[in-house]
Amino acid sequence: MTTQQTQGPTPTRTSRRIIGLVLATAVLLGLAVTVVLVTGDTKPELGPVQAASVTNTDAGPARCPETWHERLLPTPSAPDVMVPTGATEAVLCTYPTDGDAPWDLGATRRNTSDVTELTDYFNELATSPPHGDQACLMSLPPVRHAVVFGYPGQRSAAIHLGCVWDRDGTTRYGGDLREVTAYWGVRWNER
Repeated sequence: MTTQQTQGPTPTRTSRRIIGLVLATAVLLGLAVTVVLVTGDTKPELGPVQAASVTNTDAGPARCPETWHERLLPTPSAPDVMVPTGATEAVLCTYPTDGDAPWDLGATRRNTSDVTELTDYFNELATSPPHGDQACLMSLPPVRHAVVFGYPGQRSAAIHLGCVWDRDGTTRYGGDLREVTAYWGVRWNER
């Protein structure tokens, strides 16, 4: 009795391989979705953010200014809000203070999960200096920061976090840089 051997895989073997490949793909996809759901994706999105002009006059996503220009202390002003409501993203812009000013943009960090809380924080800051003190520390920190709030189809709002926190002449006092940078998971002096 002779048996016939076939050349190559039979249709049954091919079907099994395809089914196995589909199952393996489904398992990997399911694992990736589970990881995202379990971890909750709590970290802010990190990555390059396109730089914009200092004035951020264009509508579109929040963009960090390319350089930090040291400003004179602005004349205190207290319009209704420091940061308009409705922002959908907030970008932390970091400028290492190596060398002379102006300093180049060093890092950007985007946050889309805590924007309302950040807006409220900025808007609740004091509108006048604590105890009438207008003095500023003379030491230069290792980094300077700005926070840019982005709005759908509208101009972004850039907050200059210097001695006085300033947005186009709207000033606030008493902000805690450590508390603000923690929203992006970094320390106030981290590059």
